[in-house]
Amino acid sequence: FPGVYTRVSYYADWIKETACAFTGEFCPTCEVSQSLMKVIVHTDKWPEETSWKVTNKCGSSSDPIMSGGDYPEDSKYSTFASVACVSEGEYEFTIEDSYGDGSCCSSGYGYYSFQYGDEETIGGYFKRSETKSLGSCTSAPTKAPTRQPTQVHLPTNAPTTSQNLRH
Repeated sequence: FPGVYTRVSYYADWIKETACAFTGEFCPTCEVSQSLMKVIVHTDKWPEETSWKVTNKCGSSSDPIMSGGDYPEDSKYSTFASVACVSEGEYEFTIEDSYGDGSCCSSGYGYYSFQYGDEETIGGYFKRSETKSLGSCTSAPTKAPTRQPTQVHLPTNAPTTSQNLRH
């Protein structure tokens, strides 16, 4: 059925991102030097007021590497997910509510989850905006080198007999 395939293929990326965010399946395979970043936003009664962005605090650019918002008015209490592979860094997640009543609790029960590698922060109770950071601009320290191995005396090749062991 060509029409069915066309409609489903149009949403393939959205389906994969949503499955990755909630189940861990269909996530992009990140390079060794990268980590998976996930942003999940569950809108409140006024989704059109919500916007968010993620910036890397380690780089010279303040341009967002991920962003979302401008959610349609008819997406009340809907969940949106975004995923990306990102390099090591300190990432700042900022969520805003243009009206200033946040996403929880006076206007419904909206929330967000921001994940970077093994770190996660969750929230929703704020007024105009909230900012959270994950990661670090400095790489994790490496372990100190160990001492050189000590010399070990290996057994001789010649077998010994029980007579050699007597006193």
